[in-house]
Amino acid sequence: QPQSLELSAQDSGTPESPVVFRAAPDEEARLMGGQVVPAEALGPVTDVAVNARLDAGARGEVMQADLTALGITQLGEYSPSFYVVPAAPELFFNDQRMSLAGWPNEGWTTIARIIDSGSRPRDGDMSNRPGVFEYSGDRADRWDVNAGVWLQGFWCYDWREETIKVRSIDRKKRHITLDRPHTYSLMHGNPSPRRYRALNLLEELDAPGEYFIDRDEARLYFWPPAELAGAHIVLSTLTDPVLALNRTEHVTVRGFIVEAGLGDGILVTGGKDNRIEACHVRNTRQLGIRVDGGSGHRVEACDIHDTGTGGLFLGGGDRRSLTAAGHEAINNHIWDFSRLRLTYANGLTLAGVGNRGAHNLIHDAPHQGISISGNDHVFEYNVVHHVCTASDDAGALYKGRNPSMRGNVIRYNFWHNIGSPMGHGNAAVYFDDGDGGETVFGNVFFRCG
Repeated sequence: QPQSLELSAQDSGTPESPVVFRAAPDEEARLMGGQVVPAEALGPVTDVAVNARLDAGARGEVMQADLTALGITQLGEYSPSFYVVPAAPELFFNDQRMSLAGWPNEGWTTIARIIDSGSRPRDGDMSNRPGVFEYSGDRADRWDVNAGVWLQGFWCYDWREETIKVRSIDRKKRHITLDRPHTYSLMHGNPSPRRYRALNLLEELDAPGEYFIDRDEARLYFWPPAELAGAHIVLSTLTDPVLALNRTEHVTVRGFIVEAGLGDGILVTGGKDNRIEACHVRNTRQLGIRVDGGSGHRVEACDIHDTGTGGLFLGGGDRRSLTAAGHEAINNHIWDFSRLRLTYANGLTLAGVGNRGAHNLIHDAPHQGISISGNDHVFEYNVVHHVCTASDDAGALYKGRNPSMRGNVIRYNFWHNIGSPMGHGNAAVYFDDGDGGETVFGNVFFRCG
């Protein structure tokens, strides 16, 4: 089982003699939060019942592996509903994230008609009445509810998705009853049709690059997208950060590939004046890099992409005294940072007091690119494009809902191709409910909203 590489206070340097951990010149150094699945561990599917559940075109193409034999026993669980992605292993093939078997293979299907909106817990309605809706077509007829069916959907608003288990399917009426109410109930909160997709279904393993994990039998089912011989196949299993710096000072980490974990790629907590430089962080379930507390940390020249729930988080400082943390994110390339959680999984978050993001390139996400909370942050000289591409009522940079968070500066950035044709409005810079005291100056906006 993989474990975190943790550096602690005893590994610290000094201002005059910082400690540097780095990849050897011209060599590739990987820190990996997963376990290798040898090609020879995958074999044909021989179980008659499993083959009967597979799509006819997938029979003979899908392979299986015994995870118990590989020592992989922690397979996670899917709760009846979730917004934060469960700690379930993900599969990577030649460094590319594979797709959990589901339908449709691309995009979404839409609700034909809402039968019962269900209760609305967000407004205090705790009657726990699930939503019911009518579906089109006959695709759901093949789904085995007893084996578990989960639907990820924008059930009310196009700025909040949630995944909810199915309680029952009435194939005669073409009604689906969810197992739990959606936070905001089933409603047309935005003008566009309500959309959803099915996840984690063996019956929908019907295309190269898809996989399914049978947790009862501890088996991986996988349709390889290319030849197995020589392929690098990894199942992420580590729920802790791949690399952790805990209360270190004057430590530099440079030039590593950090990948394939179920937690954050790199976590820096406390300490001061640490540097994360020229690292390539990818294929994590949570954030790429999280800096939480301490002072004077710097993340520079890193590539962060294909993360599950966000790119880079810089948090620190004291809001009561307005003491700045002084963290910086400089010259990073951050993209495809919300692969699992589709909303509020920001490429860059500045939180607390007195942090700075400058000269970063941030792009390609269904929802927001940057979140600011707190005071006296600076966001400058950045390029942001192609975010908010599958959501509505959102901003490439979002801040709001607390009038005590003031004094932030957004200047000299280039924003382009923000938003989508959906609904009633996206923007490049969005100050929401009750916000104030910010400065936006010298930005260039092109095709925003």
